[in-house]
Amino acid sequence: MNKDQKKRNLILGFDSPDYPGGIEPFRHISLDTLEELVKENFINLEDRFNDSPSAEEFLEFMRKYPHVTAHGYAIDISRPDYGISIEGLESRGSTSEKFKRDWVCEFRLADEFVYEEEYLYCWWD
Repeated sequence: MNKDQKKRNLILGFDSPDYPGGIEPFRHISLDTLEELVKENFINLEDRFNDSPSAEEFLEFMRKYPHVTAHGYAIDISRPDYGISIEGLESRGSTSEKFKRDWVCEFRLADEFVYEEEYLYCWWD
C-alpha cells in the first residue's frame, strides 16, 4: 500500500483535509481518478466496506458505465487501517434502460438504494 498521503490527497482533490476521527469523506470520484488511485497502489482491489461489493467490482461497473462516480472515505496515515474505502456509487442524468437494469441487478441489496428517473445511488453502511 502506497503511504504517500500527500499524493493521495492530491489525486482525491482534497485541498486541506481535516481527517476528523481519522477519516475524510469523498464524493463524485470519477473512473479516471479511481483508476489512478489503483495504479498508484492506494486501493486494495479486494477491499470491501462491510457487505458491499469489492473495490474491484465497483471499478468493473464503472468501466462499463464511465459516467458513474464513487463515494467513500480515505483513512488517515496515522491509523493502522490506512487506505481508501468505497461505500457506493452514484449516477446523475438520463441513462439507458440497460444501465438501469444492470444497476438494479448489482446494487439492489445496498443498505441505501435510490432509484429515480435521473438519479441512482447505492450505499453500504
